[in-house]
Amino acid sequence: MSSKPRTYVQTKLCFGKVDDPLKRKAEAFQDSSNKRQKNLEKITDSKPKSAKVHPPTCRTTKCSSSSSRVACTVIDPETETPCQHSFCKRCLKKQYGETLEEILSSPLDTNDPFTHRLGESYTWACPVCRSICQCSFCVKDKPEDKLKATSRDKKDASKKKNGTLPFSKPSVEPVKVDPPELQKITLLHAEEELWKRIYIREFIYRFGNYCDISPRDAAHLQNVQGNWRNKRLFAALSVQILYKVAHGTGLQASWRKSQVHRNSSGQPCSAADVVRRIERRWLQECGLLDLGLDADVNARALVDQLGGGARLTASHWQDMAEVLVLAGCGDDLPIPTLHRHPIQDHSIKIAQTEDQDNPSENDDDEDDDDSPADQVERFRSRPKAPLSTHDELTVIAALCDLLLMDPKIRQASTEESKNIKARETALKKERRLLDLEETRSRRRRAHLANRLQADSAVAKAELRSLDEKMAADRYALETDQLALLVDIFKSEKRYGAAGCDARGNTYWLLNDLCHQTTHNEARNNEPFWAYGVIVIGPGFEGDTNHRWWSVQGVEDMDQLRRWLETTELVMCGAHNGQGKEKKGIAEESTTTATEKAATSVTAGHFSSMAHLVTQLSYRVQYLRSLEAQAQTRKAGAK
Repeated sequence: MSSKPRTYVQTKLCFGKVDDPLKRKAEAFQDSSNKRQKNLEKITDSKPKSAKVHPPTCRTTKCSSSSSRVACTVIDPETETPCQHSFCKRCLKKQYGETLEEILSSPLDTNDPFTHRLGESYTWACPVCRSICQCSFCVKDKPEDKLKATSRDKKDASKKKNGTLPFSKPSVEPVKVDPPELQKITLLHAEEELWKRIYIREFIYRFGNYCDISPRDAAHLQNVQGNWRNKRLFAALSVQILYKVAHGTGLQASWRKSQVHRNSSGQPCSAADVVRRIERRWLQECGLLDLGLDADVNARALVDQLGGGARLTASHWQDMAEVLVLAGCGDDLPIPTLHRHPIQDHSIKIAQTEDQDNPSENDDDEDDDDSPADQVERFRSRPKAPLSTHDELTVIAALCDLLLMDPKIRQASTEESKNIKARETALKKERRLLDLEETRSRRRRAHLANRLQADSAVAKAELRSLDEKMAADRYALETDQLALLVDIFKSEKRYGAAGCDARGNTYWLLNDLCHQTTHNEARNNEPFWAYGVIVIGPGFEGDTNHRWWSVQGVEDMDQLRRWLETTELVMCGAHNGQGKEKKGIAEESTTTATEKAATSVTAGHFSSMAHLVTQLSYRVQYLRSLEAQAQTRKAGAK
């Protein structure tokens, strides 16, 4: 007795006959299809449309039988009976846009698909015969609407709409995004000096509050290529940083063992002792020592004196250089000091050796053999320091490096960036609630605006109060958004380039120094330093020259983000993914060092591009919040 092999099926506990699951599934599908076909035949055959009677075409009481009506002249080809429908002039014009005069005066059409009654002066097919009738009888009496969609139909429709898999190709090709137009930047200074300015600028953005730099002084740095030398900024920076060194308890400068500074008694001095002695001498020169003011008041008064008519002299710059060399931060200062760095001593020896080899060129340089004390004394006796703008920027940048040794400044930067993720989530929720509240307020405002037509004083007062509340809520939300974005920007552990693309362009995003106040530099004719993107490289047109470019405007920056996201980032991800697909598990162990390095570079480039897209998203959001805040402030002023 032959029997079919039993098929193992994991089912509920039963003692019935076990069938093949594939066969059972196919039979169930066939039964479902047959059932749907029978339902369709039942609907279309048992209730034919011809067996039903169309309701009256005019159901309103306004359409009287005495009004002008037009009758249909079509003959039904199945029953060979004329159509009995007629429409009044009013309903025909209102529902279908046809007039009685046009129907009666229209010429006979030889290509008409309908068969009309003979002996009529006109031919016209009613909306029912043309299947454009909008009554409930014609709209609902469709067999397709009575068929209930099954889960299989919904699944097939979803597959056709969204694809079979999440990573399948979309049915519509994505829109190609072109890069924005780049604007050339005319460099007014050397690149080395420009990078010094950018370094000082970003230091003030992150630690300006800790150094007590006023927003007015910080706003002068908004333009990187501005005339910084004629401002009081250098005096404010030098005095405030030295004040933190003198009176801060956290600074532990790395004094060199062979160059320990000692006081008049021969005892070693700390960094704070040296700076306090220098600060005391500066106060005495400006006539502020005998006033008996507090230390912070003395610092602000000294900034006003040196930033005003007194100015920084050669002795002031030499004092700062002396502190920097003792702290190990003044390796390349162009100012003579008593305690030279070994690098400076080596450069002096090289210069002396070159002078000995060329004695004819050394006749006019008799002062080069002076001792360091004589050089310092000669430098301090000058009424004006013989320093260029680049030299002064070098000293200020070294002072910034000195202040970074203070652990308190690192702690302050960490405290400001705490709970950023939680604040960002809470702000998104608050924005959604505010948008919902504004929608309700707009409806209320429209209602009050309608009441104003009756010259209601109460409505005017309510409308004014509602506008003020909406403006205040929007302004508070945008202010919180800006504060959150500023903390996100400051939370970057190390400031550097935002990213680079495959074309060799490097992207820099400089921050806004005027975020704490509405004051802005009136003479700033280059706002792209704070509100744009700096691109250093060949650009987007295939140029081989190394240039500085800028992307200006919110729309262009958003276009740059979308272009990087849809073009550059996708290319990097595809290249990285293809490299992983080609390598099997057995080949991974035999990968060469060159292939590993190439894969690492590709992954690093992809990470850099992703970071750039994220930073651009934050920057676009920041600029839009600034615009919304300015518009709200302007509307409130009116």
